[in-house]
Amino acid sequence: MLECLFSQATWSITRTVQRRDWRREVRRGVFPCGVRVLSGRQTGFATREWRTGMWRIDPKLLTFEGASAGERPLSFETAEIDVLELVPGSRRDAKSAEELGLYEATVVRRIRTETAELEWSTPAMFAAAAIRALHARA
Repeated sequence: MLECLFSQATWSITRTVQRRDWRREVRRGVFPCGVRVLSGRQTGFATREWRTGMWRIDPKLLTFEGASAGERPLSFETAEIDVLELVPGSRRDAKSAEELGLYEATVVRRIRTETAELEWSTPAMFAAAAIRALHARA
């Protein structure tokens, strides 16, 4: 029983620290996200393979920053996505295998580029801020 309580306490502390780190990064315009190709071709991506981590969100541009808050990307992990549009009406809740972080409620939307249609996932708690950053005036 003591082991179970310790495990729950550790999980709770880890989740709290993760959320704190995420909030700090979001203030810099860097969000926890996942991106995968549904159709077409996107440079640096295999079809249907999620690339999750911290993504800088600028108007119409997603840039992979690294695997987690504070990490620098390795050269082979870099990716930039020029977003043409966020597909209207494409929002869905993530399946459990697609959730970001420690069982964090995650939403998935479709985005289009010149060469591909992709899915873009963000924790529900940051979804509105991420969309605002993507649509902000340059």
